[in-house]
Amino acid sequence: MGNPTLRSLLVCGATSVLRRVKGNDKAPPWLVALLARRPFKVVAIALANKMARIIWALLTGAGHTEILARRAAQHTPERNDDQDGLAGATPDRGEVQN
Repeated sequence: MGNPTLRSLLVCGATSVLRRVKGNDKAPPWLVALLARRPFKVVAIALANKMARIIWALLTGAGHTEILARRAAQHTPERNDDQDGLAGATPDRGEVQN
């Protein structure tokens, strides 16, 4: 079932993020809604899973631009793009993606 140390670090990171979400007005709405519906630990595991999928996508060559494009496709009109600091972000390395 994978590397237990990596899994523990992902869950620890997700738990840390969720502690910051409670009472934060700038928290992602989907995360606040999920916390309202599900227990804290279930949401922590779900967030750790999401982080693991993002890491895997980056490591297997999906690249920064494809992940940003996917996020832009899921963008909701009432949300400000600058909240996550990725608005207008482009890869700063001159690497060629295959």
